[in-house]
Parts: sequence; structure tokens; C-alpha cells
Amino acid sequence: MSYSTNPNLAKARGKAMKLLFIDELSVQIVADRFGVSRTTIWRWKRKWLALNSHIALENQVRQKDKPISSFRLSACSWRIPTNSGRAHWFILFRK
Repeated sequence: MSYSTNPNLAKARGKAMKLLFIDELSVQIVADRFGVSRTTIWRWKRKWLALNSHIALENQVRQKDKPISSFRLSACSWRIPTNSGRAHWFILFRK
């Protein structure tokens, strides 16, 4: 992901995840709508799942083929923050 200071990027990533989870569109369609690659959407999804790991998205008692309920999705955070563009290699040389 490129480095950017645009404050609206976190919101746009969240909109992509809403299309993926709520509207249940495929990864390719979401990637085409946002003008990014499928790999980028998968990375955003991985970050979103890590951000909302404390929420039980699936009910273990119900059937697996039912979509995630809107009640569970309302508890999720939809903004995916931008990671720092700072180089992390210098930490290896710190004393």
C-alpha cells in the first residue's frame, strides 16, 4: 500500500469491507470498484479481521450458510487505519 496522508483513506477501506461483508460482493468486484488489486482487498480484509478480532462474527450454534447478522456487524469498527511509512529496519541495530 502506498504511503499517504489522506484522512479519508481509512473510511474508503471501511466502505470496501462493507461491500465485501454486508453486500457479499466478490473480492474481484470490490477491487474493480475501488481501483485496486485483489491482493490489496485481501490485505485490507486481513487488517479488518485483526482489528475486529474481539467480536464473535459467527454464531457457532446457527447454520454456517447464513450471513453474518447486522447486529454483530454493527459492533465492528469500519475504519482501517493507514500504517506508518517509517522504515522499521533500524530497530535491528538499536542497542
